[in-house]
This record gives sequence, C-alpha cells and structure tokens, in this order.
Amino acid sequence: MQSSVIKTDHFLFYNIYKLEHFTEEQIQEFRQAFLLYDKDSDGAISPKVLGSVMRTLGQNPTEDELKGLINEFDCEGKGLIDFNEFLQMMAKRAHEHNEEDELREAFRVFDKNGNGFIKVAELRHVMINLGEQFSDHEVDEMLQEIDIAGNGIIRYEGKPWLELQFRTENTVTRIHELDNQLTYPPAGKVQKDILNRVLGSLQGLAMGDALGAHVEFRPYHFLEKNPVEDLHSGGTWGLNKGEFTDDTSMALCLANSLVARKDFIPYDQLVRYKWWFRHGYMSSTGTCFDIGAATKRSLIEFEHRQQAFMKKSKFPKDKIDFVLSPDLLKKFNVDCSESDAAGNGALMRLAPVPLFFYRYPEYAVEFSGVSGRTTHGDQIAYDACRYYGALIVAALQGSSFEDLLDKNFYENHLPWFNNKPLHKEIIKVARGSYKKYGGHKDGIRGKGYIVQSLEAALWAFWANKDSFGKGALDAVNLGDDTDTTAAIYGQLAGAYHGFRNLPDKWMQHMYGKEFIHCLSQWIVYEGQNWSPDKSQTLIINLPSTQSQSNPIPTSSSTNKQNYPEHASASSSQVRPKSGASYANIGSTASSKDIQRQMSTPSGSTQLDNASSSFNTQQTQNRNTSQHSTTSPKDYNTAERKGSTFV
Repeated sequence: MQSSVIKTDHFLFYNIYKLEHFTEEQIQEFRQAFLLYDKDSDGAISPKVLGSVMRTLGQNPTEDELKGLINEFDCEGKGLIDFNEFLQMMAKRAHEHNEEDELREAFRVFDKNGNGFIKVAELRHVMINLGEQFSDHEVDEMLQEIDIAGNGIIRYEGKPWLELQFRTENTVTRIHELDNQLTYPPAGKVQKDILNRVLGSLQGLAMGDALGAHVEFRPYHFLEKNPVEDLHSGGTWGLNKGEFTDDTSMALCLANSLVARKDFIPYDQLVRYKWWFRHGYMSSTGTCFDIGAATKRSLIEFEHRQQAFMKKSKFPKDKIDFVLSPDLLKKFNVDCSESDAAGNGALMRLAPVPLFFYRYPEYAVEFSGVSGRTTHGDQIAYDACRYYGALIVAALQGSSFEDLLDKNFYENHLPWFNNKPLHKEIIKVARGSYKKYGGHKDGIRGKGYIVQSLEAALWAFWANKDSFGKGALDAVNLGDDTDTTAAIYGQLAGAYHGFRNLPDKWMQHMYGKEFIHCLSQWIVYEGQNWSPDKSQTLIINLPSTQSQSNPIPTSSSTNKQNYPEHASASSSQVRPKSGASYANIGSTASSKDIQRQMSTPSGSTQLDNASSSFNTQQTQNRNTSQHSTTSPKDYNTAERKGSTFV
C-alpha cells in the first residue's frame, strides 16, 4: 500500500500504511526534531544521526532496529533519509506498545509528591490487598530487594545509566557503553527550542573542554606561535580526539544528580563527584586523571564526614551513598570546602544548575552559587557562580547578545539575585572589565583564579558574537588553563548560539554525545516539572521571591525584554561566616518551611563534633598521593586584595 501525500502551507500530512494518523502538532514536532539534525538544510539527514533524531522524540531504537529501518525505508539506497521516509519510520514505530510507560504511570498513582519515589508501606498495601495474594514473608523478600537504601522509600523511575556501574571489579562502565541503556522522556514533552539551548550549553562545555585538553598548561606565548585551530588527540593527557577532562566529568555528575533526584541535593552531588574521583564515573577515559587541588581536598573531607556519619548513626556502609531521607540529610553538613578556595573548579561545571532551574530565576541563581560552595568555599567563587548562572538563565530565555553583556545586567536583574550584593571583583567583571580588544595584551588571562577565568570566558564570548567556534578557539589560545577557560565559555556561548550552531566538524568527534543529548532532554523535562512547592529538599533561605508561584513562561512567546583550579597558593584570608549572603547548605526543609523563614538565615544541624575529629587528618591527607593526577588548577584568595562587597 502506497503512502498518500497532501501538501499545505505549513504541514505535510501522511497516511502511512494506515498504521497511524498523525496530528498537525505531531507532524510539526517531528519536523523540528528532523531540522535539528539537518545541518545543511537540504531536506535530508544521514543515517548516522537517525537514532539521535528518534531519541529526541522519545524513541529508543537499538542499533539493529535502526539498520532495519534504514534498509526498509531508504528505498533509493542513496544513503540519505528525507522527511517523507523519516515519517514512515516514525509511523512504523508509533504502534509499538510501551509496557515501561504503563508501569511507570501505575506507580505514579502512589507518588503523592511527584518526585519519583513511593513509600514501601504503600506498595506493601497494594501487593497484599490487590491482585495476586502474597504472604507477608513473600512481600518482605521482594521489598528488601528493591529498597536498596533501606529507608522505606523506593525510586520507581529508575535510570540505571545515571548511576555508578562496574564492568569488572575495578573498572567502571564508560559513558559510550551506556548508550544502549539510555531512556528518554515521553514523546512531545520536551520543548525543542529550550532543548536546542540546553543541549548547546552542555555540548558547548564539553566541546570547549576537548578543544583545550591537549594543550592544557601550555603558556600563551607557546600558543601564540602554535595556535590551536581544531580538535586534536594526544598532548597533555594523551586523550583521543573529542575526549574531555574533569570539567565535563564534574558537570555530568552534577547534571545526573539533578535528573536522578529531580531536585537540588548537594549530598548526592558530592557522592557523584566522589564516584568520579575514586572510580572514574563520568570520565571520558574511565579514570579520574585530572582533578583540582581544592576539589580533591573537599572530596576527601566529604569521605571523612561520611565515615563519621556511619559511625555516629550506625548507618550501613553499602547504603551511605544512597541517603534519601530529608531527616538524615539535614544532619549532614555538606559544606566541605576550605573557606578561601577561589579556583575556577566551581565555575567549570556550573551549567546544569541554571539549565535545570531556569524557570525560577531566583532559585537558579542561588543554587548556582551553592553548587560551587561544596568544593570552593570563598565568597568570590559563590558570587562568580551566581553571576554566570544568571547569564545562562538569561540566554536560555532568549536574551539578546547586547542584553547579556550590558554593564547593568546585575542591576537589571536584581530580583534574580534576591537583592543580595556581589563581590566587588565580580561587579567589576559585570561592568565590562573583559571588554578589551587586545585580549591577552590588555591583561586577559586564562588562569585558574575564578575571576580571571570568568573574565577570559566573557572576553571570548564578547569578541565573537557570530561564531561559537572562533570564540572557543580564542578561549583556548589564551593559554594556561586552556580546557577550563573554553569550557566556561562554552556554557554561555552554547546556550546563546544553540546546539544547531555548534561546529559540526567538531561535533562528529565528540565523545559521549549520545549520552549528553539524552541527559539534556531529561534536564528540560524534569526542569519543566520542578517547582518550589513540589520540592521536599529545598535547602536555602531566600530573602524574597516572586517566582515561586509565578515561574517564567516557557513558551516561545515569552517577553524577551524582561529576561534578558588549577594553581595552589596559601592564604590567610577567610570568607565571612554564614549569614544572609550564604545558602544554608547543611540543612534540609520543605519549601513551606523555607518560605516561613525567607528573611532569616538559619543554622544547620551538623555533625560538628563527628567531623571535627577529621580536621587534622584532612590536613595530613592533602599531600597524600592518589591514583589521579592533581593539576595546579585551584587558586585561593592569595591573588586578590581584601574582601570588600558592594
């Protein structure tokens, strides 16, 4: 039976083998996904990207299924797939029954908070009283198998590809090996315009990282004579072309946590950073080969606090990485950093936070700052992350290039910052200190101090309005911390330009691109579903907020006018004590509790006595040899004067 084709001004309607009748809205959605990968706009895509297009639409075909579809529908054998053939493929798959979705919907009936968890007691009631009858003993045995944390809570929306997996006793499953496990959000539930920017930001981060990886630590004067012009293998770390370093690995850890927990849980973020540090989780090579000094010390301190927690609370060792209970989490102080750590390691991984929470700018900005403080405790690192997080939120909302780089951006978006001040050095950057035509000759430096990194990334963005690729190369060719400067640049530039405008010649070589594409869809999907009222683990006190009940619209009709580590040094400077300018990242409370305390900073319930016993041990461990290489990436406050705020 042949297909019938009817052309209109905006849509093509197909009655394909009478399998499915697609609506106009579905056809438009398919077209948007198709065009996302039709880079040269010739109306056809390569079979190589067919899987990516289908996954964008919530499909999860295997390699064998893709080969079968290509052989069946590429009738002319031309090695390209046009939109007509693509729709026929989608029609063939549309009738397939998805039992996993039906099971998930059944579980959602008992998920009162919509957070992906149900209580064991509720499931027990269902198993005993409905359907096939089970004895108490049988129910206990089954529930024991699925309640892995032993806390009476079950995660029914499991995504095993987000968790730590081992191939052998000592080697982890690498990112590309997870492609066959990937699952995607329901078809039609991910906004394609937002996905284009989210995917652009995450892939832009990884691309900048990979561009700079092979010349990391090379000085400017070397790169002035030998400029980087393309992706390369080898170099500093001996990586393959397109593989990334710690910048992207930590960003993926952070993104995985947000998606898996559907919320901002610093404890879970630190667990995943620890998995990367100790096991190579989310590494492009399967090992942690590059880690900043401040980050390393913070993760060692986190491990010590976990040990103290287990000892004090009699918590099982095999459960300690899977703590879900708010009552337990609020007893754990996750502020593991030294107070004067001001390296760029906090900024290099930032993007997932503003990308996930962009609909609530006040939360996105504050969470951005808090996300850095787990490993970089200086106020200036906190404020650098808040400012850059706000820029990424604005880019996601479609702000113009000029609005993003307006010298009054901070003042124009003061509610996003909860009317809280920024450090004077960050204000200086926001005012345009990076706008120097001479670049390196005028003082722009790709160093490990967070202010210099922020300035360098913004300089590359400002100097290359129309080209992501040129800006990324300019960031790398500043020298020194080449991968991190370009990774920070890529977060904002990728969100602004979008995935469609990233250089295809580099994209085809990028490691883990399928994983990042899938993860980006989940960031959009779960971010759309998140709200303060749903959150059971909000951990900050905001002086004021309007966006809790009035999130920024996510449609394309949004009013764009309104939204517009690596070197160590000693320092005696210490950041201010916890107060109104800080997030209380050691406590956990419901959003209603937070709203009652908006204007009053609260102290956290911490294992002070338990963790303090490890302070001396932490100092002794700072110089302990590890399996990973500690790079000179993390600056503290030695390079700056004073801590004055504006």
